Amino acid sequence: MPVRPSSSLFPVRSPHDAARWRRFLLGCFLFVVGVRCFLVERLGASIALVDEWEATGREVLSAWAHGTFSLAALFEAHNGDHRIVATRLWEIFWFTVNGAWDPKLVMIAKTVIFGAAATGFIHLLAGALDRTRFALGTLLAALFAFPFGYRNLLWAFQSQFDFFLLTAAGALCAVVAGRRWLALALAAAAPFTLGAGPVVAATLALVALLAGVFRLWPARAAVGYGLVALALAAGGAALRAAHAAPLGPPGDQAFTLAKLLAWPYSNFLLIVAHLPETARLVPGFVLRLPSAEQSLVLAAARTLQAHPALHVTLHVLLALLLTTPLLLLAARIARTRRLPSAAIGIVVVGLLALLLQGASAVARSTEILVQTRFLDVVALFGFTAMAAAVFLARSAPRLRRWLVLWAALIVPGYLATMGATAIQLAHGKEREWVPAVRAFFPSRDLATLPENTNWQLPILERDPTAFAALLADPAMAAVLPRSILAPEEPPRPVARIVFAVARLGWLLALAGTVLLATATRAPRHCHVLRDTSRRRSPAEVSRIA
Repeated sequence: MPVRPSSSLFPVRSPHDAARWRRFLLGCFLFVVGVRCFLVERLGASIALVDEWEATGREVLSAWAHGTFSLAALFEAHNGDHRIVATRLWEIFWFTVNGAWDPKLVMIAKTVIFGAAATGFIHLLAGALDRTRFALGTLLAALFAFPFGYRNLLWAFQSQFDFFLLTAAGALCAVVAGRRWLALALAAAAPFTLGAGPVVAATLALVALLAGVFRLWPARAAVGYGLVALALAAGGAALRAAHAAPLGPPGDQAFTLAKLLAWPYSNFLLIVAHLPETARLVPGFVLRLPSAEQSLVLAAARTLQAHPALHVTLHVLLALLLTTPLLLLAARIARTRRLPSAAIGIVVVGLLALLLQGASAVARSTEILVQTRFLDVVALFGFTAMAAAVFLARSAPRLRRWLVLWAALIVPGYLATMGATAIQLAHGKEREWVPAVRAFFPSRDLATLPENTNWQLPILERDPTAFAALLADPAMAAVLPRSILAPEEPPRPVARIVFAVARLGWLLALAGTVLLATATRAPRHCHVLRDTSRRRSPAEVSRIA
């Protein structure tokens, strides 16, 4: 029986195979959420961090509690760059439901948002492949579950990144499924999650261009859709406030792009290049190899500092190396003039990730290191390169030995980064901040606050006087977390329930693992009812439209 033409860009599979994949995705979701819930419950603290005291406590929750919160405040730009509407509504929701501000409650709840976004990206990157989609999906689930961006995991205010990733994944899933207007609606919402939100609409414009070039959509529909997406992207970019921090020079932006594309190796290189200032980030035994007098690391630092051009060249070479699978995939598509349906999800996520890296480079060119809070979006590019490598290994056997070599080169960087992250998590600075802030309240004595550094206490604007004044503000006192004002009291009922569920996060992860295993062990036949990779005839294109 002929299959009815579909506007989906993914291959159409049999009902049995589609149900099996949905079961696998549910396992991915449970695994990611379970692992991250468990980590937050064990490592998180019910305390605000850095500018969260003011941006959430004073400007949102205190105003909401006193009836002065306005629509203008909801849409006000945070730091000039970010219209974090979704984050503000999320904080108000949990403040109202719980009856008190509890940052740890928000941290746990937002793992569901991240888990949904991660599941969407896993579907895009692996869902159109053949039998390898289960192996790749399992690898991606493990990588998404690992807290590369642990600052975001343990910082309630950073739900802005989770909402952005959710709208991005949702928009791309919608457009490849043929739900183009839903994709545009999500793209229109993205600028109200994070400053990088317009990137989602820009990605949809590029998807429309590809769909038109490869005759996957009617030419008129592709042009119209692309123009609407571009208009949304321009409108989102115009939301940047005049008081936002000035952008860096083009040279710094280009170098920052190379650093982002070269992650995770770029941070190791940057730490070495900025020694001895960054010595606290390097284990002592590494600095002393082979001896303190003849340290190889310090010798490398002196070489990089004496030859800035070498420093830049190494970053560019690393960026090209880590991008190799995506470059090979692009070259293959250009050479064959064919966009395989199995690669469509990889291509669209690759476009999103590349635009994200570019937007981050433009906005954050003054950063020396690739900051931990950006790694949830930075790592997405590396995950996409891995998916491209798996696709090429199956479809281009001649490239396999080179792809194996590529994998052997990137694995140490990821393992070293994961080890460094585990050390930081084990140190648990966030848990030390709660008693430090509690100690301030009985006497209101600034001397009770530890030394003013981000490593010891999240001081507002690095000014202990301003921080103390904020804590002592009567308007803030009404909304401060109970873990600070009344540590002897148990959490509110809603928070207690959420904390209890989080303590069982390992069970969620175990359930997800069982689902992953059962879906993967199912019969390995793969029923594809229609392949969308071939060019469609004009008659098919018109019927789809």
